[in-house]
Amino acid sequence: MEHAKRFVVNIVTWNSERFLSNLFASLEAQTSQEVTVSVVDNASTDGTQSWIQTHHPEVSMLRNFRNQGFARAHNQGMAIALSRWQEDADLSQRYVCILNPDIVLDSSCIEEILRYMDAHPDVAIAGPKLYRAIRRMDDETDPYAIDRTDVIDSAGLSIKKTRAVVDRGAGEKDAGQFDRIAPFGISGAAMVIRASALKTLALAEHEIFDESFFAYKEDADLCWRARLLGLRIELISTAIAWHHRFARDPGGANPFLGMLRLLKTVWQRPPLVVRASRRNQIWMEWKNDDAINRWTHAFWIILHGTLAIGASFMVPQYLRGTMEAWMGRGQIFAKRRLLLARRKASPEEMRKWFV
Repeated sequence: MEHAKRFVVNIVTWNSERFLSNLFASLEAQTSQEVTVSVVDNASTDGTQSWIQTHHPEVSMLRNFRNQGFARAHNQGMAIALSRWQEDADLSQRYVCILNPDIVLDSSCIEEILRYMDAHPDVAIAGPKLYRAIRRMDDETDPYAIDRTDVIDSAGLSIKKTRAVVDRGAGEKDAGQFDRIAPFGISGAAMVIRASALKTLALAEHEIFDESFFAYKEDADLCWRARLLGLRIELISTAIAWHHRFARDPGGANPFLGMLRLLKTVWQRPPLVVRASRRNQIWMEWKNDDAINRWTHAFWIILHGTLAIGASFMVPQYLRGTMEAWMGRGQIFAKRRLLLARRKASPEEMRKWFV
């Protein structure tokens, strides 16, 4: 296998064929030539593997025999990226981009990311500004046609006093309102990690995303860990991409409305998503949060927790997620002890991120 270029785009696919045409067209249109694309496929059955083999045989693809989940598959991709760089490569000038298959990049997106990351060597994690891409239903000649809007999908992640993590600015018209304000984290739909930071972020060898999460909230968990470790996270507002979004952000600007929408959101989501999201939310808090900060925000946490209890009675998968969290608490607290032994940011420093 030939050496990878400085910027490795890692795409995890699982029955993602319907998105690949738009994604790869946008990758081919990039103004930067320093890009290597790799795919980890989680046992797709919809033709994803054959589409990539037919249309982009130059792309290296790891085929998993079963669905390994978002976290492990991306960890596999990052390990492969590290192995494809030369032994003497300067990892401070190498980057891994975690990219969803339902993303479409602006032609200068990767060039803008490289320019920013090279100029800011202390930034460990960054991401482009994501707008919403809307499937154009009236175009019979192109079933994959999309409208590229200027409505924000994610300008980074915010964390509420309730501990809910939401996409910053979701549903708002972009007027640059988030361009100069650092986010708590970056959405895993399009996240760039400096290769030299991977070892610091790892929970174990090559475990960057927590593999016990399988899928959902592993991006927020990773960013919370990065903040605890004193690493810098930034939004690159000059880098633009579009994201197909099918689930509405339950938070919004008003925390009360966000909590009241919780029950409706839980009711509408697929059972697997409800169960994994609930379990991983609990694990994320247990692993990363501070007792003093939970006490400070007790009102919000108790109010949100009361709604969570109500959701558990109405949606069995929500209760099952809670039970799974308790059954897996041993491994989570073991990871917490290892993490807190390396932490750099104090509880007071962390408190500023809760809004």
